[in-house]
Amino acid sequence: MKDIKDIKVNELTEKEADDLIGRTEDAINIGLCLEDEDLIVLLDAFKTCLHLQEKVKNNDLTILKLKKLLGMVKSSEKKSTLTDVSNDVGNSTDNKDLPSDKQEPNADKDSDKKQKKKKKRNQNRTDFPQKKPNVVHHKHKKLAKGQQCPECLSGRLYKYLPSQFTRITGHSPFTATIHVSERFKCNNCGSYFTAELPEEVRDEGEPGQKYAHSARSLMSLFKFFAGYPFYRQASLQKILGVSITASTQFDQVELVANDANPVYEYLAKEEAPQAPKFKIDDTRHKVIELKETEKKRRNSSKTQKRTGIYCSGLIAKTKDNHKIVLFKTNIGHAGEFIDEILSLRDTGLPPPQVMSDALSSNKPTVTEVEWLKCNVHGRRQFYDIASSFKSEALYILDEYEIIFKNEDETKTKHMDDAERLKYHKDHSLPVMERIFSWCKSKLESGEAEENGGLGKACRYMLNHEKELIKFCYVEGAAIDNNEMEAMLKIVILGRKNYSFFKTAAGAAVANVMISIIATAHQASINIFDYLTDIQRFRDHVKANPAMWVPWKYEETIKLLTPTQIQIIRELP
Repeated sequence: MKDIKDIKVNELTEKEADDLIGRTEDAINIGLCLEDEDLIVLLDAFKTCLHLQEKVKNNDLTILKLKKLLGMVKSSEKKSTLTDVSNDVGNSTDNKDLPSDKQEPNADKDSDKKQKKKKKRNQNRTDFPQKKPNVVHHKHKKLAKGQQCPECLSGRLYKYLPSQFTRITGHSPFTATIHVSERFKCNNCGSYFTAELPEEVRDEGEPGQKYAHSARSLMSLFKFFAGYPFYRQASLQKILGVSITASTQFDQVELVANDANPVYEYLAKEEAPQAPKFKIDDTRHKVIELKETEKKRRNSSKTQKRTGIYCSGLIAKTKDNHKIVLFKTNIGHAGEFIDEILSLRDTGLPPPQVMSDALSSNKPTVTEVEWLKCNVHGRRQFYDIASSFKSEALYILDEYEIIFKNEDETKTKHMDDAERLKYHKDHSLPVMERIFSWCKSKLESGEAEENGGLGKACRYMLNHEKELIKFCYVEGAAIDNNEMEAMLKIVILGRKNYSFFKTAAGAAVANVMISIIATAHQASINIFDYLTDIQRFRDHVKANPAMWVPWKYEETIKLLTPTQIQIIRELP
């Protein structure tokens, strides 16, 4: 057999690769040996694969991570999925993945048919039938034809052209109703007398208001909770016979945001800053008109140009255990967002607990805090290297399994903060100490190379030991940041569906609406009714935002007497 160094392996053509595969399969089936040249090629390919894996691993991107990014394996981080890490997945047999000379002969024809169907659909897009709106007549309850004019007391009333307007109410789907109110005119003084609208109609908006409060609430929920883009809502409504354009929907949702903004401002400036516990995180986003901005560096008088756009999220847990969820989309990180909130904090309060991942950009700088770091992120460091260091990764995952079971136990038994702390000290602290000791020994013994995958995972745990273990020393300290990451799914769902905002103003509307909806969701109230009532009583909301925070909303509605409601309705 020739020496490996003496054989030069060039890039194989498609035919040469097919021939090699064929010869290898024949050798396996018949029980023969391959030629030396074929063995050299296979050995070189194997060494290349090992080299690639090592390179990828050392650059903090393992084969497992690469497969997850490509969608070849599920992104689950359950320990049970590690047994399937080496399974070969993603072998697509779709026609589009085949070489051009092996594709089915009808592929081009199928493509042409699809193009024709697409053109035909586009031509018929404007042919959807439009439903006629319902017509409701409102009789005048106090006046009738021929009666004496109550204004001048000398004329007689006769029928005149009725007053009418179209109102779209919030049902699923939206429906349009024309309200025709009976109207009289005095033949002497010319005074008009219009039939009063029923209470249920007045509750949906002022006379002449086309889009009812409930319709605006539904548009807001579709967009900012369900992630349903305005243009998609417009397409659906066109099919259903009540056309509402995307731009009209934005205008109506902006009105809801204006009415809800006093509550948002109160939560962000009065309630949230005084909270004892925070969880923060951010996710990338896009605002087309935001290109770059000159921003002051944190803890420095210098400025720098910034271009990264993120949606920063924050959960503030008040001393009464109410949860405030706030979002902000701009050029900036979650750490800058929490700085804005904490800058309004009363100076006499103790340092708050702030849970986040280990990025330095997330650390608050305006005041002293108890910075906690997420143990799920620490666990993930080992899960992601499981393809190369399976036994080591399984050891850490088994240890963390004990810790998270302990946390579940504290929730099941409804322990208060003091009881929970004692339980973790007794049961979780020894486990955490074992993890840190194990990581330290792996690095000191040289079993884990400092710049290798295992070494980096161990170094991550040791670098952040103080913050990761605080749930065993600080009363009420969170163990992970899963709650905030789950809350960001609302933003991520929207990003996947409507992709971006055009302007900062559009992003600002989203910030208000998603924050109000998410906070109301945490308060377990009817969000649809809440948004509708905020519009109904907008003046009362503006004057008393503290009464309209989600957890006080139902109580506030009960306190409003019919007389108060009538006065609020009649406010200019």
